[in-house]
Amino acid sequence: MPILFVLTAATGLAVWSIRLHSPIEYYINLKGIQDGKYPSGAAFSPNDLLIPQVIGAVAKKFAIEDQAALRQAFQVRYGSVLEAGLNDKYRKRLANKSLTTTEIDAINARYAAELSKTVRSGLKIDFDYLSVGVDKASGKAMAAALPEAWTTIYPQLFKVIVDTRLQNVAIPKNLAKLDDASSLLFASHAMRNLRRGLTIISEDDRLNSVATIKGNTAADLMQGLDRFATQYFDPLFQTIDQEDPISGAYVRQTTLEISNQQRQLAGFNATINDLQNFRGLKQNLSDASSSGASFSTTGTSSVQLNESGINEIAGLVERATLADYLTEVLNKRQGKLVEIAELEKELAMLKNPLPANTSTAFREAATEQFKTIVDQYTELLGLAQQRFTGFINQMYAPASSPQVLGTLLPPRSLQILGLSALLGLIAAGIASMLRPEKIRKVAERAPPMVLAVNG
Repeated sequence: MPILFVLTAATGLAVWSIRLHSPIEYYINLKGIQDGKYPSGAAFSPNDLLIPQVIGAVAKKFAIEDQAALRQAFQVRYGSVLEAGLNDKYRKRLANKSLTTTEIDAINARYAAELSKTVRSGLKIDFDYLSVGVDKASGKAMAAALPEAWTTIYPQLFKVIVDTRLQNVAIPKNLAKLDDASSLLFASHAMRNLRRGLTIISEDDRLNSVATIKGNTAADLMQGLDRFATQYFDPLFQTIDQEDPISGAYVRQTTLEISNQQRQLAGFNATINDLQNFRGLKQNLSDASSSGASFSTTGTSSVQLNESGINEIAGLVERATLADYLTEVLNKRQGKLVEIAELEKELAMLKNPLPANTSTAFREAATEQFKTIVDQYTELLGLAQQRFTGFINQMYAPASSPQVLGTLLPPRSLQILGLSALLGLIAAGIASMLRPEKIRKVAERAPPMVLAVNG
């Protein structure tokens, strides 16, 4: 009978282990994706790895017929193998009981910002391999195949590698001589595109090291463009006759464009005010409901996160996200101010022209200088786009190998088996004492008085 109890417990544990088995975990680091965006500027989501085309490719590779079941077996979220180490680092920092409330708030703010950055730098892929009827080895291979299929298929479907901002700042190379109002106004528009393109390249960490054959980077070309504007273009631009029909049309168009940019600027200002008011409201609510630090200590050597601490950390992450969005809006607002300033400068020069006393040689020199800048810029722009295209095989890098964490048996399995054996022994003893043969033998050996009473 003890063996029967042990076998029953073992069977139950086996069924339990099947239901509670650990999925395969696979961590990858994202590359070429910054601030949750592809190089094209399109928003990135972990669910991009689970689109039907990617799942279909994995299913075809491993001969899985039920694609819906395969899709359900995968779970993808932001995550990093560095999370545990980061949590441990800040737990140790906050274990110091002499910290003031201000110091704790500062540490929590740094923790929230670093945690958000760390988590969003990679992905955690969970794969329930048993649910699709494959073994562990095949499951590991399928987990690794998912990001590989995403890297190959997704960029081809949605063109997320090339930065669309760079496509919008290309300029033609067949420029006319800078000798009349039409060519100068066209060159002015081209120079604005030049500045936008060079700014995009120089401010992108993935592109600011790109250089032309002559060794010119975006920063170098920006300096050259500034020198050209001061030495050649501005003197020529100020000679445009205000009465010229083309000049008049350009002035009207520029005036309308300034008004449009100012309306957009007003929208950014309103957004900034709303965000600041919202953050202030959230801060007041947080101060009113705050009940202590995000981390609470138990004893002297362990640090645990209590419920209020979890809520506080969630609030810090939310505020960090709002801060990132506010920074993005402020950057857009600053860019809009620069564009308005450039347009207003052009408008002022057109409305206040200077006498046309530039020589033909000066105009020819200006034209050659501008063509040189345009050629260098076109080369740099092409190299930047090639750099983005190179990201197609570098959108991720493995941060760990696919593996199953945990044990094959449920928690406390050995205790359950031992307890089952003990219960089996007790039950066997009780049963042996209650068998009829045992009762008759006891009755036969009993004293007569006891038999009389029992009779």
